[in-house]
Amino acid sequence: MFSQSTLAANTTYLYRVRAVDSGGYQSFDSTFDPATTVVFDAIGAGIVIRAAHFTQTQTAVNAFRTAAGLGPISFTPIAVGSVILAGDMTAIRDAWLAGRRNLGMAPIGLFDPTITAGATVIKDEHLKQIQDDLQ
Repeated sequence: MFSQSTLAANTTYLYRVRAVDSGGYQSFDSTFDPATTVVFDAIGAGIVIRAAHFTQTQTAVNAFRTAAGLGPISFTPIAVGSVILAGDMTAIRDAWLAGRRNLGMAPIGLFDPTITAGATVIKDEHLKQIQDDLQ
């Protein structure tokens, strides 16, 4: 088991695993596994998405993009009490997926692959998928 004692807040760490047998043979490196130190408020069934959920996910995505060599982007701030729009969700998801592509990570099946303005209701699953990938 690997243990890392000092971690910075709001940072993504990228880990890879390599197996070594008793004869010294080493496997190829695994794909990247991101671990982000952003603390997420719980979301899930029965919990209304709040501005804080979205802001925390934006912070995690920007930390991930930085680790992936892309750097952060400026997201539209989500005000308390405002409605999360399809464009807001698409922007955060596109930023996250760009980081995955830049690291050569495998494509991921998306919850609601197409988000359509005026038709797609933004749900907790949209944010949870990104958060789960970055934890």
